[in-house]
Amino acid sequence: MKKIKYAAMAVLLFFSISLWGCSSENPARAKMQAKAGINREINGTYDRGAAAVCNNGTYVGLAEGSVISYKGIPFAEPPVGRLRWKDPVPAGDRTGVYEARYFGKSPIQSEWSTEVGSYYLQGEDCLTLNVWTNTEGPSEGKTVMVFFHGGSYGWGGTSDPIYDGHNLVEKYPDLVLVTAEYRTGIMGFMDFSGVPGGEDYSTSGNLGLLDQVCALEWVQKNIRAFGGDPENVTIFGESAGAGSVSLLPLIEGTDGLFRRIIMESGSPSLTFSREECHSLTEKLLESSGCSDMAGLTALSEETLMELNENLNDYNNFPERDGVVLPVYLSCLMKQALFLRSPGSLSASIRILQAV
Repeated sequence: MKKIKYAAMAVLLFFSISLWGCSSENPARAKMQAKAGINREINGTYDRGAAAVCNNGTYVGLAEGSVISYKGIPFAEPPVGRLRWKDPVPAGDRTGVYEARYFGKSPIQSEWSTEVGSYYLQGEDCLTLNVWTNTEGPSEGKTVMVFFHGGSYGWGGTSDPIYDGHNLVEKYPDLVLVTAEYRTGIMGFMDFSGVPGGEDYSTSGNLGLLDQVCALEWVQKNIRAFGGDPENVTIFGESAGAGSVSLLPLIEGTDGLFRRIIMESGSPSLTFSREECHSLTEKLLESSGCSDMAGLTALSEETLMELNENLNDYNNFPERDGVVLPVYLSCLMKQALFLRSPGSLSASIRILQAV
Protein backbone atom coordinates (compact mmCIF):
# COMPACT_ATOMS: atom_id res chain seq x y z
CA MET A 1 0.00 0.00 0.00
CA LYS A 2 2.84 2.35 0.82
CA LYS A 3 4.29 1.90 -2.67
CA ILE A 4 0.92 2.69 -4.23
CA LYS A 5 0.54 5.72 -1.99
CA TYR A 6 3.99 7.10 -2.88
CA ALA A 7 3.42 6.41 -6.58
CA ALA A 8 0.13 8.29 -6.44
CA MET A 9 1.79 11.19 -4.65
CA ALA A 10 4.52 11.28 -7.28
CA VAL A 11 1.96 11.37 -10.09
CA LEU A 12 0.02 14.16 -8.39
CA LEU A 13 3.20 16.14 -7.82
CA PHE A 14 4.20 15.70 -11.46
CA PHE A 15 0.87 16.94 -12.74
CA SER A 16 0.81 19.81 -10.26
CA ILE A 17 4.20 21.01 -11.48
CA SER A 18 3.19 20.52 -15.11
CA LEU A 19 -0.04 22.43 -14.68
CA TRP A 20 1.77 25.25 -12.84
CA GLY A 21 4.22 25.57 -15.72
CA CYS A 22 1.49 25.54 -18.37
CA SER A 23 -1.22 27.43 -16.61
CA SER A 24 -1.95 31.08 -17.16
CA GLU A 25 -1.68 31.30 -13.35
CA ASN A 26 2.09 30.81 -13.51
CA PRO A 27 3.21 33.66 -11.20
CA ALA A 28 6.34 34.42 -13.22
CA ARG A 29 4.36 34.69 -16.44
CA ALA A 30 1.66 36.77 -14.80
CA LYS A 31 4.25 39.17 -13.41
CA MET A 32 5.96 39.61 -16.78
CA GLN A 33 2.67 39.99 -18.66
CA ALA A 34 1.61 42.68 -16.19
CA LYS A 35 4.67 44.71 -17.18
CA ALA A 36 3.74 44.68 -20.86
CA GLY A 37 2.34 47.63 -22.72
CA ILE A 38 2.45 49.44 -26.05
CA ASN A 39 4.42 52.62 -26.56
CA ARG A 40 2.18 55.00 -28.45
CA GLU A 41 2.69 58.19 -30.40
CA ILE A 42 2.13 61.34 -28.32
CA ASN A 43 0.04 64.04 -29.95
CA GLY A 44 -0.30 66.39 -27.00
CA THR A 45 1.95 67.73 -24.30
CA TYR A 46 4.77 65.65 -22.80
CA ASP A 47 7.60 65.88 -20.30
CA ARG A 48 10.35 67.59 -22.28
CA GLY A 49 12.79 66.96 -19.44
CA ALA A 50 12.48 63.23 -20.12
CA ALA A 51 12.56 63.50 -23.91
CA ALA A 52 15.44 62.45 -26.16
CA VAL A 53 15.51 63.53 -29.80
CA CYS A 54 16.77 60.69 -32.03
CA ASN A 55 16.99 60.22 -35.77
CA ASN A 56 13.85 58.06 -35.74
CA GLY A 57 11.75 60.21 -33.44
CA THR A 58 11.59 61.88 -30.06
CA TYR A 59 11.26 59.40 -27.21
CA VAL A 60 9.79 60.28 -23.83
CA GLY A 61 11.08 58.12 -21.01
CA LEU A 62 10.06 57.53 -17.43
CA ALA A 63 11.86 59.32 -14.58
CA GLU A 64 12.40 57.49 -11.29
CA GLY A 65 14.42 59.71 -9.02
CA SER A 66 17.43 60.95 -10.95
CA VAL A 67 17.35 58.02 -13.43
CA ILE A 68 15.40 58.21 -16.66
CA SER A 69 14.66 54.96 -18.50
CA TYR A 70 13.74 54.76 -22.16
CA LYS A 71 12.29 51.39 -23.11
CA GLY A 72 11.28 49.82 -26.39
CA ILE A 73 12.98 52.24 -28.79
CA PRO A 74 13.12 50.66 -32.27
CA PHE A 75 16.61 50.65 -33.78
CA ALA A 76 15.55 48.86 -36.97
CA GLU A 77 12.51 48.53 -39.17
CA PRO A 78 10.27 45.60 -38.14
CA PRO A 79 11.84 42.41 -39.61
CA VAL A 80 8.51 41.11 -40.88
CA GLY A 81 6.96 40.44 -44.27
CA ARG A 82 9.55 40.88 -46.99
CA LEU A 83 12.17 41.55 -44.30
CA ARG A 84 11.73 38.19 -42.55
CA TRP A 85 15.12 36.42 -42.37
CA LYS A 86 16.77 39.46 -43.95
CA ASP A 87 19.50 41.79 -42.69
CA PRO A 88 18.15 44.39 -40.28
CA VAL A 89 17.22 47.68 -41.93
CA PRO A 90 18.19 50.69 -39.76
CA ALA A 91 15.24 52.64 -38.41
CA GLY A 92 14.34 55.40 -40.83
CA ASP A 93 14.18 59.08 -39.99
CA ARG A 94 10.99 60.14 -38.23
CA THR A 95 9.81 63.31 -36.55
CA GLY A 96 7.04 61.98 -34.31
CA VAL A 97 7.02 61.95 -30.50
CA TYR A 98 6.64 58.53 -28.87
CA GLU A 99 6.34 56.98 -25.44
CA ALA A 100 9.30 54.91 -24.26
CA ARG A 101 7.71 53.40 -21.16
CA TYR A 102 7.45 49.71 -22.07
CA PHE A 103 9.93 47.11 -23.24
CA GLY A 104 9.58 45.93 -26.81
CA LYS A 105 8.67 42.31 -27.53
CA SER A 106 10.97 39.43 -26.76
CA PRO A 107 12.12 37.43 -29.79
CA ILE A 108 10.16 34.28 -30.62
CA GLN A 109 11.10 31.46 -28.21
CA SER A 110 9.57 28.71 -26.14
CA GLU A 111 8.83 29.56 -22.53
CA TRP A 112 11.53 28.55 -20.07
CA SER A 113 11.52 29.22 -16.36
CA THR A 114 15.20 30.18 -16.23
CA GLU A 115 14.70 32.76 -19.00
CA VAL A 116 12.06 35.07 -17.55
CA GLY A 117 12.08 37.19 -20.70
CA SER A 118 10.39 34.26 -22.44
CA TYR A 119 7.23 35.00 -20.41
CA TYR A 120 7.01 38.52 -21.84
CA LEU A 121 5.15 39.36 -25.06
CA GLN A 122 6.87 37.77 -28.07
CA GLY A 123 6.94 38.42 -31.79
CA GLU A 124 8.97 38.90 -34.95
CA ASP A 125 8.87 42.67 -34.47
CA CYS A 126 11.38 42.62 -31.62
CA LEU A 127 14.29 44.87 -32.65
CA THR A 128 14.21 47.45 -29.90
CA LEU A 129 16.60 48.73 -27.27
CA ASN A 130 16.48 50.40 -23.87
CA VAL A 131 18.52 53.23 -22.39
CA TRP A 132 19.14 54.34 -18.81
CA THR A 133 20.77 57.68 -17.99
CA ASN A 134 21.17 59.74 -14.81
CA THR A 135 20.29 63.43 -14.70
CA GLU A 136 22.74 63.98 -11.82
CA GLY A 137 25.68 63.06 -14.03
CA PRO A 138 27.36 65.17 -16.71
CA SER A 139 25.08 66.28 -19.52
CA GLU A 140 27.45 64.94 -22.17
CA GLY A 141 30.50 62.76 -22.66
CA LYS A 142 29.32 59.87 -20.50
CA THR A 143 30.79 56.40 -20.83
CA VAL A 144 28.43 54.13 -22.77
CA MET A 145 27.98 50.43 -22.07
CA VAL A 146 25.88 48.25 -24.38
CA PHE A 147 24.73 44.88 -23.03
CA PHE A 148 23.63 41.80 -24.99
CA HIS A 149 21.77 39.13 -23.04
CA GLY A 150 22.44 35.42 -22.99
CA GLY A 151 20.13 32.50 -23.64
CA SER A 152 22.09 30.01 -25.77
CA TYR A 153 21.20 32.05 -28.88
CA GLY A 154 17.67 30.67 -28.58
CA TRP A 155 16.14 32.43 -25.58
CA GLY A 156 16.24 35.59 -23.51
CA GLY A 157 14.91 39.11 -23.56
CA THR A 158 15.81 42.55 -22.29
CA SER A 159 12.60 42.64 -20.24
CA ASP A 160 14.12 40.12 -17.81
CA PRO A 161 14.34 42.01 -14.47
CA ILE A 162 17.98 40.98 -13.97
CA TYR A 163 18.90 43.23 -16.91
CA ASP A 164 17.19 46.33 -15.57
CA GLY A 165 19.76 49.13 -15.60
CA HIS A 166 18.30 51.45 -12.97
CA ASN A 167 20.53 50.51 -10.03
CA LEU A 168 23.76 50.53 -12.05
CA VAL A 169 23.13 53.96 -13.56
CA GLU A 170 21.89 55.33 -10.24
CA LYS A 171 25.21 54.34 -8.66
CA TYR A 172 27.30 55.58 -11.59
CA PRO A 173 25.74 58.80 -12.93
CA ASP A 174 28.59 59.20 -15.43
CA LEU A 175 27.37 56.08 -17.26
CA VAL A 176 24.74 55.49 -19.95
CA LEU A 177 23.55 51.88 -20.19
CA VAL A 178 21.93 50.33 -23.25
CA THR A 179 20.40 46.85 -23.53
CA ALA A 180 19.44 45.63 -26.97
CA GLU A 181 17.24 42.86 -28.33
CA TYR A 182 18.22 40.57 -31.20
CA ARG A 183 16.57 37.75 -33.12
CA THR A 184 17.18 34.29 -31.65
CA GLY A 185 16.52 30.68 -32.59
CA ILE A 186 14.81 29.95 -35.89
CA MET A 187 14.41 33.66 -36.65
CA GLY A 188 18.00 34.67 -35.95
CA PHE A 189 20.34 31.77 -36.72
CA MET A 190 19.11 29.66 -39.64
CA ASP A 191 21.01 28.46 -42.69
CA PHE A 192 18.94 28.47 -45.88
CA SER A 193 21.78 27.90 -48.35
CA GLY A 194 20.42 24.49 -49.36
CA VAL A 195 16.78 25.58 -49.65
CA PRO A 196 15.37 26.61 -53.08
CA GLY A 197 15.34 30.40 -53.06
CA GLY A 198 17.85 30.47 -50.22
CA GLU A 199 20.45 32.27 -52.34
CA ASP A 200 18.67 35.51 -51.40
CA TYR A 201 19.17 34.77 -47.68
CA SER A 202 22.94 34.33 -47.55
CA THR A 203 23.33 35.98 -44.12
CA SER A 204 20.45 34.19 -42.37
CA GLY A 205 22.81 32.10 -40.24
CA ASN A 206 23.95 35.18 -38.33
CA LEU A 207 21.03 37.61 -38.31
CA GLY A 208 21.14 37.88 -34.53
CA LEU A 209 24.70 39.21 -34.73
CA LEU A 210 23.77 41.62 -37.51
CA ASP A 211 20.91 42.89 -35.34
CA GLN A 212 23.50 43.69 -32.66
CA VAL A 213 25.59 45.57 -35.20
CA CYS A 214 22.52 47.55 -36.23
CA ALA A 215 21.82 48.43 -32.60
CA LEU A 216 25.40 49.69 -32.21
CA GLU A 217 25.02 51.80 -35.34
CA TRP A 218 21.90 53.36 -33.79
CA VAL A 219 23.92 54.09 -30.65
CA GLN A 220 26.53 55.89 -32.71
CA LYS A 221 23.85 58.09 -34.27
CA ASN A 222 21.81 58.84 -31.18
CA ILE A 223 23.54 58.25 -27.86
CA ARG A 224 24.52 61.92 -27.50
CA ALA A 225 20.81 62.62 -26.95
CA PHE A 226 21.12 60.68 -23.69
CA GLY A 227 24.43 62.29 -22.65
CA GLY A 228 26.61 59.48 -23.98
CA ASP A 229 29.92 59.62 -25.82
CA PRO A 230 29.75 57.58 -29.06
CA GLU A 231 33.54 57.37 -29.09
CA ASN A 232 33.62 55.63 -25.70
CA VAL A 233 31.41 52.56 -26.10
CA THR A 234 32.05 49.27 -24.32
CA ILE A 235 30.05 46.22 -25.39
CA PHE A 236 29.50 43.39 -22.95
CA GLY A 237 27.35 40.33 -22.44
CA GLU A 238 26.97 37.07 -20.61
CA SER A 239 26.78 33.55 -22.04
CA ALA A 240 25.51 33.92 -25.63
CA GLY A 241 25.87 37.67 -25.19
CA ALA A 242 29.53 37.20 -24.32
CA GLY A 243 29.99 34.93 -27.32
CA SER A 244 28.36 37.60 -29.44
CA VAL A 245 30.65 40.44 -28.35
CA SER A 246 33.67 38.23 -28.98
CA LEU A 247 32.50 37.71 -32.57
CA LEU A 248 31.41 41.26 -33.43
CA PRO A 249 35.00 42.47 -34.02
CA LEU A 250 35.25 39.89 -36.84
CA ILE A 251 32.28 41.31 -38.75
CA GLU A 252 32.97 43.73 -41.55
CA GLY A 253 31.79 47.25 -40.81
CA THR A 254 32.11 47.18 -37.02
CA ASP A 255 35.21 49.39 -36.89
CA GLY A 256 34.47 52.43 -34.76
CA LEU A 257 31.27 51.06 -33.21
CA PHE A 258 32.96 50.21 -29.90
CA ARG A 259 36.31 50.53 -28.16
CA ARG A 260 36.25 47.74 -25.61
CA ILE A 261 34.58 44.40 -24.99
CA ILE A 262 33.83 42.42 -21.83
CA MET A 263 33.01 38.71 -22.10
CA GLU A 264 31.25 37.04 -19.18
CA SER A 265 31.16 33.25 -19.52
CA GLY A 266 30.56 32.96 -23.29
CA SER A 267 33.21 32.17 -25.89
CA PRO A 268 33.85 32.56 -29.63
CA SER A 269 34.27 28.78 -29.71
CA LEU A 270 30.47 28.45 -29.47
CA THR A 271 29.89 28.57 -33.21
CA PHE A 272 28.66 26.07 -35.80
CA SER A 273 29.89 25.12 -39.23
CA ARG A 274 27.48 25.40 -42.17
CA GLU A 275 27.05 21.62 -42.10
CA GLU A 276 26.09 21.65 -38.41
CA CYS A 277 23.44 24.27 -39.10
CA HIS A 278 21.71 22.20 -41.79
CA SER A 279 20.08 19.89 -39.26
CA LEU A 280 17.77 22.58 -37.90
CA THR A 281 16.88 23.71 -41.41
CA GLU A 282 15.77 20.19 -42.28
CA LYS A 283 13.69 19.99 -39.11
CA LEU A 284 11.97 23.29 -39.94
CA LEU A 285 11.17 22.19 -43.48
CA GLU A 286 9.82 18.86 -42.29
CA SER A 287 7.70 20.26 -39.48
CA SER A 288 6.30 23.12 -41.59
CA GLY A 289 5.65 21.07 -44.71
CA CYS A 290 7.45 23.72 -46.78
CA SER A 291 9.93 22.93 -49.54
CA ASP A 292 11.27 26.38 -50.44
CA MET A 293 11.72 29.91 -49.15
CA ALA A 294 8.47 31.06 -50.72
CA GLY A 295 6.61 28.65 -48.47
CA LEU A 296 8.60 29.56 -45.36
CA THR A 297 8.16 33.30 -45.82
CA ALA A 298 4.41 32.81 -46.29
CA LEU A 299 4.00 31.19 -42.88
CA SER A 300 2.15 33.28 -40.33
CA GLU A 301 3.85 34.52 -37.19
CA GLU A 302 1.52 32.33 -35.14
CA THR A 303 2.54 29.24 -37.12
CA LEU A 304 6.22 30.01 -36.64
CA MET A 305 5.70 30.35 -32.90
CA GLU A 306 3.92 26.99 -32.82
CA LEU A 307 6.65 25.30 -34.88
CA ASN A 308 9.31 26.78 -32.65
CA GLU A 309 7.87 25.00 -29.60
CA ASN A 310 9.36 21.75 -30.92
CA LEU A 311 12.45 23.28 -32.52
CA ASN A 312 13.83 25.65 -29.90
CA ASP A 313 15.91 22.96 -28.20
CA TYR A 314 17.79 22.42 -31.48
CA ASN A 315 18.71 26.08 -32.01
CA ASN A 316 21.94 26.93 -33.81
CA PHE A 317 24.92 28.91 -32.62
CA PRO A 318 26.36 31.64 -34.89
CA GLU A 319 27.47 30.17 -38.20
CA ARG A 320 30.99 30.16 -39.61
CA ASP A 321 29.47 30.81 -43.01
CA GLY A 322 32.30 32.61 -44.80
CA VAL A 323 29.87 35.48 -45.39
CA VAL A 324 29.28 37.24 -42.05
CA LEU A 325 31.84 35.25 -40.05
CA PRO A 326 35.03 33.66 -41.37
CA VAL A 327 35.09 29.89 -41.77
CA TYR A 328 38.21 29.72 -39.61
CA LEU A 329 38.09 31.96 -36.55
CA SER A 330 41.31 31.24 -34.69
CA CYS A 331 43.68 33.00 -37.05
CA LEU A 332 41.72 36.24 -36.78
CA MET A 333 40.74 36.40 -33.12
CA LYS A 334 44.07 37.69 -31.83
CA GLN A 335 44.18 40.50 -34.37
CA ALA A 336 40.52 41.44 -33.88
CA LEU A 337 40.42 41.40 -30.10
CA PHE A 338 43.84 42.65 -29.12
CA LEU A 339 44.96 44.96 -31.89
CA ARG A 340 41.71 46.76 -32.74
CA SER A 341 40.43 47.87 -29.37
CA PRO A 342 42.42 50.69 -27.74
CA GLY A 343 42.21 51.71 -24.12
CA SER A 344 42.01 49.99 -20.79
CA LEU A 345 39.20 47.88 -19.35
CA SER A 346 39.90 49.10 -15.85
CA ALA A 347 36.97 51.57 -15.72
CA SER A 348 34.51 48.95 -16.94
CA ILE A 349 35.88 46.34 -14.55
CA ARG A 350 35.52 48.84 -11.70
CA ILE A 351 31.84 49.23 -12.50
CA LEU A 352 31.19 45.48 -12.83
CA GLN A 353 32.89 44.71 -9.54
CA ALA A 354 30.57 47.13 -7.77
CA VAL A 355 27.33 45.67 -9.14
